[in-house]
Amino acid sequence: MKKIILILNLILIGNLALADCGCYKQTKCLDLVTSMYNERATLYNVLNLSSDQQKCKDVIDKKRYEELGEQFRQYEQEKYVLNRMCEHQASSQAVKKQERVVKNIEKCMKKTGDKYDKEFKLVLNSEQRSKLKSVRKMQKKENR
Repeated sequence: MKKIILILNLILIGNLALADCGCYKQTKCLDLVTSMYNERATLYNVLNLSSDQQKCKDVIDKKRYEELGEQFRQYEQEKYVLNRMCEHQASSQAVKKQERVVKNIEKCMKKTGDKYDKEFKLVLNSEQRSKLKSVRKMQKKENR
């Protein structure tokens, strides 16, 4: 369960503020991960999934987290390298290059998440899809 929660954290990591040298500031990951997990659980509750849909969701989530697990490990390694480069005051060119590597992994992880979101939408009926769409719109408005 902790692994699943940590992987959910990855989606929001791209929104963290940057430090002076371009490195990501440390945050309370547990709080962030917990809030993300709760948001996802709330979303599933709002959609009133049937037992068959719940089983499909569980299978899709399992595949999602298995695929994201490897990307997450790679992300952690590259982010660690970036933080170390900043601590040792590496050249700005080297830091920017490492930031691009980190951002590319973030994009790949987002793409993977989007792929499984599309798969999940196929499980939903039209009413649930419209509910999902309205919930996501509200979330975007809140994030602005």
